[in-house]
Amino acid sequence: MHVEEGEVRLDHTLDPAGIGAVRARVGTGRSAGVASPTWRTVGLTVAEFRFGKSTRGRMTAAGPGKWCVHVTHIDLRIGFTDQTVYIPRGYPAGGCEYDAILEHEQSHVDDNLAVLDDFIQTFRHEAQAVAATLNPMMVASKTQAREKPLEKIARGLAPLVRDFQTTQAQYAARRDTRDQYAAVSRRCTNW
Repeated sequence: MHVEEGEVRLDHTLDPAGIGAVRARVGTGRSAGVASPTWRTVGLTVAEFRFGKSTRGRMTAAGPGKWCVHVTHIDLRIGFTDQTVYIPRGYPAGGCEYDAILEHEQSHVDDNLAVLDDFIQTFRHEAQAVAATLNPMMVASKTQAREKPLEKIARGLAPLVRDFQTTQAQYAARRDTRDQYAAVSRRCTNW
């Protein structure tokens, strides 16, 4: 199993409206906001979960149009694509607002990595359990020999992927509260 943390990339090119548009488009980003009646988005962290899988195995003829597949190796890739942290271009790098937003967004990055770390062993264990159900497998083509094991792995691990994403959202929710936003807002005066 390969664990991919993704690199943290800073994007300081958008204004707050542009960051809000990114947030609306991706729908899963974690953001800092200014605690005000408008609750406008100020910063944003976007980290797309990655769940890749591949298999290797042997395939032997089992009769006309039938093949017996034996999966010998499952390779899982779990983690994140690059985690992009958006900070509005109107706040100069190193300034109070910039640093406050960056600190808040870094807490989301840290939480994403903590959830990943918490789930590594569970993914490994569940993948082994799913692997035990794969062999032998009868298929009618080489295409099915590639696709059928991957479909079974995806189905078998789907509940765990949902649990992972739910936990990630719970971690983020504890950071994105009115009190947390108010604490970020109190740090600086030039919002």
